[in-house]
Amino acid sequence: MPDDRGLDMRAVTERFAQSTNALDDLAERLRSLASTSETLASADKSLRDASTAVADFLRELSSMNGQLKGATDGLRTATAMAERFLAQTDTNAIATSLDELKELLKAQVAQLTAERDREAQEKEKLQRELNETRSQLDQLRTKVNSIPEKQRKKLGL
Repeated sequence: MPDDRGLDMRAVTERFAQSTNALDDLAERLRSLASTSETLASADKSLRDASTAVADFLRELSSMNGQLKGATDGLRTATAMAERFLAQTDTNAIATSLDELKELLKAQVAQLTAERDREAQEKEKLQRELNETRSQLDQLRTKVNSIPEKQRKKLGL
């Protein structure tokens, strides 16, 4: 029988097992905390990188905003100038001038077309004459070749 003052081996063994389990649980929690800490550090770096990228983008966007404002102002000025020009311009006179120019161009195109047709006919005529001349030349060569060689030498052919 165990003594009240003495140590019960079973109780000691049980306490030791409980302590071991508690230490194992503690080790597992520490590993989990370390993993969580690494994840948090990685997330923190990602957030810092994203924050830097957003800041860079905002600076670039701000610069582009200034450029867009300048372009918009330029467009506004050009539009105002075009409105003033149109207000001061007699569009009927421009339309009449364009119609006259159109008629002039039609006449010139017709003249150039007629000239091109005449040149095509002349070219055909010259081609026929050239073919006829070649035919006559071939006939002459044939006649010259039919002359005996002695006579050709005398004639210098």
